Amino acid sequence: MKSKGKRNNSILFFIFLLSMLTVSNAQWDKALHFNYIEHDFIIADEGGLMWPATLNEGTVEMWFRPDSILKYDTHSPDYTWLFSKNISGNQPGDMGLCWKRDQGAIQGFIQDGTNTTGIYTDQEIYQPRWTHVAYCWNTNDSMRIFVNGVLQSDIQPDGIPEGETSPAVEGGPQAIVIGSGSQNLLYSRYETFRGQIDEVRISATARYTTDFTPQTSPHESDAFTLALYHFDEGAGDNTSDATGNGFDCVLGDPDTLGLADPSWVDVVYDRKLMVNEVLVDPATDNVETTTVVEGDANGDSVRHAQHDEFVEILNISDGPMDMTGWKVGDDERIDWQFPDGYIINPYEFVTIFGGGGDSLENVSGLPQETALVMV
Repeated sequence: MKSKGKRNNSILFFIFLLSMLTVSNAQWDKALHFNYIEHDFIIADEGGLMWPATLNEGTVEMWFRPDSILKYDTHSPDYTWLFSKNISGNQPGDMGLCWKRDQGAIQGFIQDGTNTTGIYTDQEIYQPRWTHVAYCWNTNDSMRIFVNGVLQSDIQPDGIPEGETSPAVEGGPQAIVIGSGSQNLLYSRYETFRGQIDEVRISATARYTTDFTPQTSPHESDAFTLALYHFDEGAGDNTSDATGNGFDCVLGDPDTLGLADPSWVDVVYDRKLMVNEVLVDPATDNVETTTVVEGDANGDSVRHAQHDEFVEILNISDGPMDMTGWKVGDDERIDWQFPDGYIINPYEFVTIFGGGGDSLENVSGLPQETALVMV
């Protein structure tokens, strides 16, 4: 969205961005932080025994936040897991959600004792930001995986190629493990996720078939919810299954207090905006040059001490940012407020000047589609 409007107010040395809206769509309170060096995990060690004998369709979904950029070469030496109902090898009922060794894509897979059926995300680099992943399967339809609500890949239900189907997830002796991998390798390998996990839901239905908007409030249990973890206890060695179905988890080793326990943490929301650049002292024009007006940042062919000051605001999130109610000012006054419905798209920016003319065609280095606003 582009916008131009003139007001002869200056942007001074200290910039504030003030939101008039109360953040009410955050889904979290507390979360669990996992340290791979310490083999952290949580476990419902009788989860496999409570799992339905055959689950023909289902969904495993959660929010996660890596401690640092996670890609093919940053999670050695082993697999890295978000969710596991798995014993190493290939056992009926094995399944999981993980990064394979030396790969950046997330894999969702199911094993039947002989074969492994899996799909991978297209996305192969994960920033240290909260990300939603959902893995769905349905024996009568497809196997799909979504990142932030966007379908990454699926096993087509059209039978092309022949035999391309999703298996069921069988019950069995496997424990449910969150934050690490195969239950018989929890201490012999470094398979723990490196970061925070929150709002884990396991469902007995394939909840998503097309792109969707991930829910940004806590899930509520419904008839299809098999297990649900909010991780809002904030202390202690246990976390409850909010469904009441009994899939309660122990933090770390069930037999050794304090061993492999993840840490309770407060959720810190990801930054969505940043002040990318500020100019508070435009260069003085050199009268000896006739082709260039030094300090003319706003491109109106005049150097002005206030009008050519600017602040550049960048959307560093993966989604559009509605700036309705946001204001720009200094420590003395508010100079300007974004109009209702003003959108900054992902990784785009708006440059707000202190004033000046309407022509912006001569602003060097700024693309025509860049949003520029005169205040």
